[in-house]
Amino acid sequence: MESGALIWQRAGELIATAIDDAVTLRPLPPPPLLFDDMPVFEPDAEALRQRALGLHAADRAGFERLIAEAVEQRCPDHVKRAIDEERALEKWMSTSADLLASDATRGRLNEWLSAALDPAVPDAERWHIAIALLVGLARTEPAVLAGDGAHIVESIVIAAPPGRWSTRAVRGPESLDWRPGDAVDHAGPESHADGTFAAVWLLDALSDSPAHAETLAEWFEAFAVRPHLHAPLRYIERLIESAAEHPSIGAAAASALPHLMSTAMLQARPLAHILISHDEPAVRRRLLEMTPSILPSDLHLAIELIDAGLEDSDGDVRVLATSALNGLDLWDEQAFMARCPSIAGHPDPRVRRRFGQTGLRSCLAIDPTDECGVLTKMWLDDDETLRARLEVFMMELASTDADAFEMQLERIRVSDPAGLDRLNAAIEASDTDRFEAS
Repeated sequence: MESGALIWQRAGELIATAIDDAVTLRPLPPPPLLFDDMPVFEPDAEALRQRALGLHAADRAGFERLIAEAVEQRCPDHVKRAIDEERALEKWMSTSADLLASDATRGRLNEWLSAALDPAVPDAERWHIAIALLVGLARTEPAVLAGDGAHIVESIVIAAPPGRWSTRAVRGPESLDWRPGDAVDHAGPESHADGTFAAVWLLDALSDSPAHAETLAEWFEAFAVRPHLHAPLRYIERLIESAAEHPSIGAAAASALPHLMSTAMLQARPLAHILISHDEPAVRRRLLEMTPSILPSDLHLAIELIDAGLEDSDGDVRVLATSALNGLDLWDEQAFMARCPSIAGHPDPRVRRRFGQTGLRSCLAIDPTDECGVLTKMWLDDDETLRARLEVFMMELASTDADAFEMQLERIRVSDPAGLDRLNAAIEASDTDRFEAS
């Protein structure tokens, strides 16, 4: 079969399958935009299916344009450089028929939804077809909407054609380029009442089964930086309700948490407590990865998450908590130093190594004479992975503060004479003859 015909057939199958699934959810939400005094009636299931396929079949030229756009974006260079480019392109299109059909179907959805949400001449018939296709694809073929689903939902909320408006992610204290004097602008497009109703209906239709959790997780993560969607869609409430049950949504909630701390702190804190006690280690790992970004917004919560992470049963979570501790010294030196001795003697060697790689330098910058004994404790631990790094710190101490270095030697001598021998060997190897451990 010719590649164009194969792609056409696959796209028709995608549309038919999606519509067949969507009609089981009837009644569909009404169009957000209507002409005054003109009632709109939702077609029955069979009529909706026939109109969708008929609309698809009637615009073959438009479909070919969508395919051409998809080929232009996706065609690999080796096909364009082929000696017989036409033959190579035909072969590639045949093998990529499913991918191109997905792109074209997504293009169809955007076109029909744009017509339905045209503020000048809204098309109610295309609305019913578009919303049915959207929910059907999200439930049966979510890969078709990958990357675009959240934008389409946002378009419905504000009742604007997709792709013809733009918003920007809101920056807050969690952003790397944030400055304390910057203002947080939470303003965005105004939500439309009927559009919001349709978007809520769509999210509810996906929330009825764990099979759709991955799709919701992708959308929820994108909604995090769109605060104008949070209240209309009950965004944080949905995260709290779903995060504990679905690990994918829990991970998305963890990614969203730093943004939520700058827009809805009181609601975000209960979500953080749910995530840190989640049964799935991957969710707790993601949360600890995001903890450094929470520090500027809520120091107390960040410390609470770090402490919980250090006591976690999962080794990766403990290591990530140790990494997160490294940023605490910028916000609360006392809290940072209070945790250094226990981490230096932590029973998990991976935690000790990570602290030696990330936090020990900050610890010694605050306590250059090592009065808390962290450097001594780690030296006596004699971890081969950290030995070279600890030798550097010892040599720095010897060259900057002779009295502190003598105290260090005495602590090592009292605790473990073998540790003193290792230090002697390190001094000799570094050709440092100003100090002699004896």
